[in-house]
Amino acid sequence: MKESLRVGLDPMTRLSNLKVLPVQIDGSALTTTSSSAGCLVGASAVNVKDDGSNTVTITFKETKRNAPMVFATAKATDTVVDAVTSSTTSVIYTTVQNDATGSAVADADVDLLLVWFDDSDVQ
Repeated sequence: MKESLRVGLDPMTRLSNLKVLPVQIDGSALTTTSSSAGCLVGASAVNVKDDGSNTVTITFKETKRNAPMVFATAKATDTVVDAVTSSTTSVIYTTVQNDATGSAVADADVDLLLVWFDDSDVQ
């Protein structure tokens, strides 16, 4: 299989290298110090901090080889996850009102699914 990858086979066909990390955030329990506080699911792999407003930073305890795709949803019906940035070391997102104003929403509960391809064993 590794030989096939070298000659052009789409690496996404190697599903064993697809990694998924669910993260569940309790916005009211977040602090401005990076820790596992407020992270209900996924705390063994990440630290989380709140900027005191509506921006949350999730930092990986182990650097990823590729930046993850982020699928996120706020639990409140009037709130949306906005401005998601993903890198090999962190995910940063903001939460805003789901209306014409788009005002900041602090302490929002959010579910995230982080998906990335770990090709560390592909040469």
